[in-house]
Amino acid sequence: MLLVVSYSCNTFARYYEKISNIKLLFSIPEPIVDIEKSQDTIVKKIISNTQIQEFCFTIRNFKNMENCKKISEVDFEFEIEIKKSNSIFPIKYELYDYLTNEKILLENNKTEKNFVYKNIEFEKKYKLCLIIPKDNNQNIESDIDIEVNIIQKCNK
Repeated sequence: MLLVVSYSCNTFARYYEKISNIKLLFSIPEPIVDIEKSQDTIVKKIISNTQIQEFCFTIRNFKNMENCKKISEVDFEFEIEIKKSNSIFPIKYELYDYLTNEKILLENNKTEKNFVYKNIEFEKKYKLCLIIPKDNNQNIESDIDIEVNIIQKCNK
């Protein structure tokens, strides 16, 4: 199982300029996206002739620093994409909101885009259920990738 993050904008920069003895110091707002794998092991359940393995992860727009919490200074949207390897091994999967246990619809293996506002704390936990034949002893973690595509939104 691989978590991959793609980000569309490189905005980590500081600029310093001196104009006629006037110093201007400003910085571009910092985007913060934290993706955390919630567990090291996958919970296994056997129901009828299938085996269900669960993988949980959290997406948030803040990081806990030493004595404070740093929240993203930019708006962004993200979508989650589930990718299967080229393996011929049959794997089905379903994505759920971890708190409500509500199934999230995937279109072309992607969620709808989720908008996250700057300076407002956001955290969402997900559960990916992998459904495989019960008699399979293969490690399927390498057959599934979770990709989080993030697009910074600019205020106009």
